[in-house]
Amino acid sequence: MLYHPATGISYEQALAYCHWRSIMVNRGYFQSVEFRKQHPELRDYQVTVEFGLPTEAEWQLGAAGGLPAGPRPFEVIQTKPAGKVKGQKLAAAKDLVACLDAQQLPHSATEVAYELPFNLQENYYLAGSNQVVACAPPKAEFPLQLTVRGPLNGFGMQHVIGNVAEMTATKGVAKGGSFKTSVQDLKIASRQLYQGPQSWLGFRCVATVRIAPKAGQ
Repeated sequence: MLYHPATGISYEQALAYCHWRSIMVNRGYFQSVEFRKQHPELRDYQVTVEFGLPTEAEWQLGAAGGLPAGPRPFEVIQTKPAGKVKGQKLAAAKDLVACLDAQQLPHSATEVAYELPFNLQENYYLAGSNQVVACAPPKAEFPLQLTVRGPLNGFGMQHVIGNVAEMTATKGVAKGGSFKTSVQDLKIASRQLYQGPQSWLGFRCVATVRIAPKAGQ
């Protein structure tokens, strides 16, 4: 499960991990020779970090990636993909056209379809008509994806939509949707409510870094 989201854990366990991570980084990395070599300008300063779960406002700010929130979060994220995204021209995608026809969805001959990498119910995004569709055979199981895969948003964050929903500092409130969520139902401000550990629920730590002069400096 290396680099996969941690699921099936409680809100209290997520907080405990954030606390443990704070201790390890403060006692380990910030006190290491490696850190002093990389940041000689901070030798007269005490650097500490505190990890925790993000507030809803913090999560929404990070998910938007510095851009105005569109009507759906995937529209924000697609603005800055991790690599060059290649689309399929419907003129050369007979199976996809047949799927759209079967669903009575309008489309033009010049329409370009892009695969959605978020592991949600829909798997194609039509750029011209700005709609998402499901056209592949449904999977019996939606596997979790690596946290280091998928497009980056403007802040370099991955998987702020889909894969797993993410806990916030408010117990019982998650954001971002999961592999079980339709992208049609998601906006930056959308909330997913939960009770206890879930297979579709994970978390992301937010860090507060403090820098202060050492005593006597």
